[in-house]
This record gives sequence, structure tokens and C-alpha cells, in this order.
Amino acid sequence: HRDVYTQFHDSFGSHYTVKRSVDEEHDEVEVYSSEQAVINWVIQNSGRAEIIRPNLLRKKLSERAAALLKQYK
Repeated sequence: HRDVYTQFHDSFGSHYTVKRSVDEEHDEVEVYSSEQAVINWVIQNSGRAEIIRPNLLRKKLSERAAALLKQYK
């Protein structure tokens, strides 16, 4: 799973911090970027990424996902 850090760097430069290892396959990472950039990145990496907080950003991602589902249904 460490190859994801290359993707982090490509997308966010040095504007992220690894907070802790959750388990062998998951880390908690804090990203310093615009909400839209984070949402777009998570959608691109949806099988490997999740927004944990803030809750407002999770809500915005949920709304975006619902809109995408509606558009392509």
C-alpha cells in the first residue's frame, strides 16, 4: 500500500502528513488542500481511500457521489 504515497506526492506535493498506521494496509493521512481536490482524489482512489473527517467533507463527497450515480444511472 505504500505506493499510494507516490500518488499523494503527485497530487498534493508535500502538503500531507502521515498521522498513524491503522493496520498493515491502512494509514491515517492528513491532507492540506482544497476540498474539491481532496474529493476528486478520493473518487479516483475510492477503493483505497476514505475521508474520515471533517464530517462536512464526508457529506460533500456523499452528495457528489449521489449526483454521479444519478447522472450515470
